[in-house]
Amino acid sequence: MYSWKIFPDALSAEEKKYVQGGQANLWTEYISNPSKVEYMIFPRVAAISEVLWTPQEQKNWDKFSNRLEVQKSGTTFGERIITEKINKLFIKQIRLLQSNKPKQ
Repeated sequence: MYSWKIFPDALSAEEKKYVQGGQANLWTEYISNPSKVEYMIFPRVAAISEVLWTPQEQKNWDKFSNRLEVQKSGTTFGERIITEKINKLFIKQIRLLQSNKPKQ
């Protein structure tokens, strides 16, 4: 997926203007649980994002794979999202409590 080019060499400049984006499909007929879906989709999403958002001349496999290792270290993507949301809610609660605290 990382080596995929959004504009195939065979396209003319005129044809390239009709390309609007890309996608990373995952067919789930044989995937039995959400953890497996995440296992299958996460590397695709990271790679397609890199391909679509990074100019071809700036792509760097080593830097990308290092970032991917950092992203997947320790917890699943879903767990990180949930943890991030919990942390944001916790911070909001603390700020709310601090703003309602009687002044001395």
